[in-house]
Amino acid sequence: MKRPILFILLPTICLSLFCSTSIAAPALVNTDSTCAFGWISADPLPPAGFPDLILIPEPSGVLVFTNNDNGIYQFQCKSQLDWSQPVFAINLFTGDPVLVRLGSFEQMCAEMGWCRNGQNGSLVLDGSTGFPCVTPYGLTFEWRQVTTPSGRVSFSCKLPERPVGQE
Repeated sequence: MKRPILFILLPTICLSLFCSTSIAAPALVNTDSTCAFGWISADPLPPAGFPDLILIPEPSGVLVFTNNDNGIYQFQCKSQLDWSQPVFAINLFTGDPVLVRLGSFEQMCAEMGWCRNGQNGSLVLDGSTGFPCVTPYGLTFEWRQVTTPSGRVSFSCKLPERPVGQE
């Protein structure tokens, strides 16, 4: 009798460990934000003597607030860059809109010294580049942009304090 009960009880206990519920408040998500990815233009841009850095606007920004004691909140966005087509961007140094071809990984490495890891690796940029993450909700150097050779790009930045009205 012990043996059949053990065969029924053991799977029930194991399943309860994996299927138990927890009470948690959902995260607050704000999706009405625009972000911009940093990259380099293959075409020369003014001012002369400066790197040809551009910002590529993307309307997919998401601000995520967690509802826990840690108060974690991040601004995130993702996109797919098309290396074969010109893109509308913003000249980082002049603020002017430009239509440019995107520079390659090799151009980014040569001009800026930001090199990817390995032959097939992604290019990872972060606050150590000296550029801040500027969002409508604040400024911080705690950010990270990952661009894959296929053009998939993701951006995440941790905000220094909870934006006004979002407490």
